[in-house]
Amino acid sequence: MGIRFESALLNYSFLLCVLLAIPASILFGIHVWLSGVARWVSKIVCCLILSVLLLIPLMFIISDIADIAEAGQDTSFEKMDDQIIHGHHYRLYRTNGGATTSFGLVLRQESESFLGMKRVGVIKTAYPASDAKLEIMPSGLARLTMQPYGDGKQLGEVFEFKPE
Repeated sequence: MGIRFESALLNYSFLLCVLLAIPASILFGIHVWLSGVARWVSKIVCCLILSVLLLIPLMFIISDIADIAEAGQDTSFEKMDDQIIHGHHYRLYRTNGGATTSFGLVLRQESESFLGMKRVGVIKTAYPASDAKLEIMPSGLARLTMQPYGDGKQLGEVFEFKPE
């Protein structure tokens, strides 16, 4: 179970802030605990190491934030279905990692929390997969019916579960 913002843009922005807070807190610690030449040498070495380690993740996060702001939604995690059962949202998403990956499916239980946040738990994942149907059965069970994927090598799958 995890916590996420309702807005994908806020999720990525929060991640960006956390990633930037790491080097800031390390540099602050160096500034407070060291003095003189050791302080400046440590700051330079720290900045070089952290800039190399954080450059690639920062580029991806900033690129994703720009894409989400332009499209108005996170196209890498597309909501396909939403069923409300016992006050919880059971949402089915299609994942899209780009041209070098296959589509995947993620079924999550999401519950509203506070301040635009939600508690999230993953119920089922399927990869590769691109299409599925989520339905509530008269028995109270929920059924996720995943369609065959690709050229027929991947068979469809049926997953039933009892919603909480």
